[in-house]
Amino acid sequence: MPVLNCLRVIFLLDKLRRYIGFLIFPFANILVKLKVTPNLLTLIGFVFSLLSSYLIVSGSLLSAGFLILLSGFFDVLDGAVARLSGLTSKFGGFFDSVMDRFSDAVVLSSIILYDQSLLLLGLIALIGSLMVSYCRARGESLGVNLAGVGLAERGERMIIISVGVMLNVIQWSLLLLVILCYITIFMRIFKVWSSLR
Repeated sequence: MPVLNCLRVIFLLDKLRRYIGFLIFPFANILVKLKVTPNLLTLIGFVFSLLSSYLIVSGSLLSAGFLILLSGFFDVLDGAVARLSGLTSKFGGFFDSVMDRFSDAVVLSSIILYDQSLLLLGLIALIGSLMVSYCRARGESLGVNLAGVGLAERGERMIIISVGVMLNVIQWSLLLLVILCYITIFMRIFKVWSSLR
């Protein structure tokens, strides 16, 4: 049953979100000792997104999906390194967010280029993905904490897309992405509305 499978994916993603810190910490510790900067890790993650996009358009889906996961790993790693090394900064957070939006746009655009029959669904997913992030940024600029609100934060979105690409079930991963993104958008709108009343 598709609905049951979607619920299983949501449950799995929620569990992954809780335990990902334990997996990241040892790598982050090593990088701090090597004096690798968070901004460099952000750039490396973006490069992996660009490479994955090239591979998607070329039809090398398994490799592309792996690189999307790797890009997501670096996206989590840069924040962990920043916190452990005491190198957190307003610019670093801004730079990370900007590069994340570029990565999202590049990967989803490459999927549309790979299979143009997915144009409409891909555009809806792209808009939803960008709006999830915008809702958080705008809401938090108003003083409302939206961390963890919703089902489609960036980590979950990267996992959904990478699995869909690797298994060549891109249409279904985009559909799941659209559903979770727009649920998240409405959850964040409601949270901001209820907090500012």
